Amino acid sequence: MAAPLTLADLAVPLSLEPMEAKLVSELPDDGEWQFEPKWDAFAASLSAPATTWI
Repeated sequence: MAAPLTLADLAVPLSLEPMEAKLVSELPDDGEWQFEPKWDAFAASLSAPATTWI
């Protein structure tokens, strides 16, 4: 079994440039992108067995 990860293993290198938003006139349409509307500042994904009440 592999050793558990530490925070140092998960740290983001300081040399990594942040990804910044870029204004474009239209969305890419090359077939490799998927889009969904975002109506607020929160998003969640949930998966549970069909017999579970949430």
